[in-house]
Amino acid sequence: MSGGANKSFLKNPLEFINDNVIVPHNSLQVVAKGQATIVRVNIIADTTGNTCLDTRGNNVPMFRATGVKKKPSIASNAFYAYYLPYAPNQTRQMNLGTGAKFFFTDKIDGCTLAAGTNGGVNPLVIHMNQQTATGRIDQPAIDNTIQGLYGTNPFAQLSLPDYISPEEYHFKNNPNSTAVKTNVTVIGIRTGQNWNFYYQRRNWLGGMKYRLVDTTAGYTAI
Repeated sequence: MSGGANKSFLKNPLEFINDNVIVPHNSLQVVAKGQATIVRVNIIADTTGNTCLDTRGNNVPMFRATGVKKKPSIASNAFYAYYLPYAPNQTRQMNLGTGAKFFFTDKIDGCTLAAGTNGGVNPLVIHMNQQTATGRIDQPAIDNTIQGLYGTNPFAQLSLPDYISPEEYHFKNNPNSTAVKTNVTVIGIRTGQNWNFYYQRRNWLGGMKYRLVDTTAGYTAI
């Protein structure tokens, strides 16, 4: 099962993330030891009971991007990818090069991701979480920090105001409504020396239930 998913993803990653949901697994953190680095990734079907529906009520297959401790085998088609972890109230960053063709972050549900150049040819990617004293996302502080890291160089940014679902926004303003949390997976794909970044977003409805925010599994370019 894992070898087949890896093979399908490697053959056509955009087609794969258009038809399936990929969720970063905490084993990526373990393998990376909490650092921004290149890790070995194995995409496997989620057999834990999680379910995800699109907006038409159709089931969308869910997969987990897991960390692999041992050298990837030819049989499994496990592959290398840059990995940018999450750290509470901290910034994680790295420059991407030609060491791998793919990039993953941890799940994003309030953090900001930014990607662009900072004076060199290799893109700088940033995964940032900064909170106020009351535990709310401090977006102005995040924006200022990111702007300072890139300076006058061009960059793209994906922040909570960009990806929050209408349902979560409604819940935040109406606490008595059904609780919803937007989860985002960010994936980078390198072609030659050029990197492009995409994201999928889904609503966590509690327990093991998810629903895609957008019409299809799909992906959106950052």
